[in-house]
Amino acid sequence: VGTCAAVTSVVVDHCVPAYLALYNGVQLGGWALVVGSLLSHALTHQLAGSLWQSVGQWVYLFQWLAVLEVVHAAVGAVRSPTATTCMQVLSRVVMVSVVGYASEVGMAGNPFVWMMLFAWSITEVVRYSYYLLAVLGRQSPVLSWLRYTLFLVLYPLGVAGELGCMWKALP
Repeated sequence: VGTCAAVTSVVVDHCVPAYLALYNGVQLGGWALVVGSLLSHALTHQLAGSLWQSVGQWVYLFQWLAVLEVVHAAVGAVRSPTATTCMQVLSRVVMVSVVGYASEVGMAGNPFVWMMLFAWSITEVVRYSYYLLAVLGRQSPVLSWLRYTLFLVLYPLGVAGELGCMWKALP
């Protein structure tokens, strides 16, 4: 019993936080890559044309990687409710699948893709930065303010983009 408790303590106290720091850092880097690509497209006035072709594989990768957040919640590595996390993650996975499929059949030029990805990527950069700092035992008042304030603009923008993408994907 003593050895098992010691091993559990090491895993919970050291391995889980290290893993979560790595996970959040990878997600932060991935979504920062998407933000950079979005800004590049905006600055070159290619708001939607080739956007999905440029960032689609990255968005797929980091949205599918987010499925691990359901596992994190289910095993108690984070204090998020498993069912809510599952619904949020799966809704995004469905959206990237819709956009990915639709981009192959004429989604190019759809401004709703840009809206959705802009809202998602800014939200995720702020969120994963916040989580990474939290795992490292640090706080940023500015980041906390951004995390709980930006959603007032980004949530409606993201939902509008998602609905627009679904509408444009209809036959």
